[in-house]
Amino acid sequence: MSSQTAKDLPQILSITPVKPDGSLVLKKVVRQHLGLKGAGAVGLKVDGEVLLTTAADTEDGGLEVSRRGKVTLSDRAWNALGGVGGGRVALLQRPDGVAVKRVGLSVVEAPAASFVDVETPTTVVRRVAINPLPDAAVPALADQAAGLRLDKSLRGYLRGRETFHAWCARRSLGATDPADATLREALIDERMTAQRDDGAWGGDTGSAIQTSRMLRELADLGVPGDLPEVKRAVSWLLDRSSSEYNPGQWFGSDELVAEQAGVMEKRKSMTRGTKPRFRQIKVGEQRRVVGGDDLIIKPCGPRIMWPNGIVLEALLRMGYEDAPRVQEALGYMLTQDWCECGYQNGTFGRGKRPAYCGDRLDAFEQMCIDQYRYAGLRSAEDLLARDMAQATVRFLRGSETDGEQATKLYELAIDRHIQGCEFMTTRSLASVRDAELRRFAEAHLWRFAGIQLADGLFPAERYGSGFGQIGILEAFARYPHHPITPVVILKSLPWLVAAQREDGSWSRAKGPLRREEPDADATTRAVVKVLKAVDAHLTDGFWA
Repeated sequence: MSSQTAKDLPQILSITPVKPDGSLVLKKVVRQHLGLKGAGAVGLKVDGEVLLTTAADTEDGGLEVSRRGKVTLSDRAWNALGGVGGGRVALLQRPDGVAVKRVGLSVVEAPAASFVDVETPTTVVRRVAINPLPDAAVPALADQAAGLRLDKSLRGYLRGRETFHAWCARRSLGATDPADATLREALIDERMTAQRDDGAWGGDTGSAIQTSRMLRELADLGVPGDLPEVKRAVSWLLDRSSSEYNPGQWFGSDELVAEQAGVMEKRKSMTRGTKPRFRQIKVGEQRRVVGGDDLIIKPCGPRIMWPNGIVLEALLRMGYEDAPRVQEALGYMLTQDWCECGYQNGTFGRGKRPAYCGDRLDAFEQMCIDQYRYAGLRSAEDLLARDMAQATVRFLRGSETDGEQATKLYELAIDRHIQGCEFMTTRSLASVRDAELRRFAEAHLWRFAGIQLADGLFPAERYGSGFGQIGILEAFARYPHHPITPVVILKSLPWLVAAQREDGSWSRAKGPLRREEPDADATTRAVVKVLKAVDAHLTDGFWA
């Protein structure tokens, strides 16, 4: 018998088609639960619900199961389930067998997505509440946010602080200090003085990430891209080692490009056995990426996708989108989605993929909108593939509530996963001008929004997005004109107001890869950017 999971609630082992004659195929996980190793027989019991049982003797007889798992329900059992047409049935865990029930779907729109199994003795209806589209969601969220305001003085916290992030936050608020012009020159000089003779910043290892950070900060300070010092840094970045397998992309270091080449040569020469993987997650490489942005907590793709995002953001911000290597990288990234798992072997063995444009881009965008509506799924029908027969897509029942008239309600635990590499890349491309690539990036925002909980928080996940709550919101704020951005931020507004500290600042929890508390000014600046993105929806007097 298979073990039960999720607090020992009865799980749906399998959802499978049933033919008009009542025949169906028991999938492997069901046969294992019944103790069948090949062809055999199961007992049948029809008493309220239809039960295929492991008991040898039952009052309703038995059924033969073929080696492939085919079984045909008796007329009495089939009639108890309705006995008309085909459709699908669910096979549910029972201590001594599996219950067979008709399956249906019910879809309604609600303030937040949720999935519930409504179970009677003979049926399971998956009741799907879907997230509302922005036209309906924004007015309702704005009404709920009416009257919210910051209790502590944000401007008071920022006043007089001589840090880079505080200067940027004051500028965004339109609340500059008299000394800010002088401070700007000092911040620029501080960065220019630390630049190496070859145009880079930082040590030899990982300096592409540090160099990109400095360029991004200089862009924030208003330094133009044609300044000689900037051009030297850009030239140094453009000359970094490039992988033949990942055209144009930047890796965490030049050494990693060489390491990937060695891995790929071994893979090409192997005809059997487990092939080596280039993708690895090493703490030292993660720390290198964390040093590139104060909001990053734990990067999941520290070898290719996260360093590549950091470098591209800097070059785009400085106006170098038309540089041949940048164009090569962007063109390659427009042919597939952005998980490092799919990039570790680059183009090897893939053939040439078409770019996301035209009908392909339309379909991808619609898929992402659907994933927002259905909290990560592509459709309500996709729910009927979520069972324990497919371990990669299983949906477990997380809680139970007694209903009326012999009905039970089982809430389904939603697998909410942002996918950090895709999130980081989308965040980094906020300045891209290319219309197709920008639309491709913006499409991802819909799916990320579908992960958000009803209280506005983004749940902790085992894979990790690489950012905390404020870091996630800041990425949406980079796309202030996208229709889903105000939905995400307004839903989080009560949390943002409550999270403000007594001194008027915000701070995220210390990341696992940081030895010291991150700069509160960086987090506070991010909150300013988030709130300014929905300024039109804030109540008069919101800003303290």
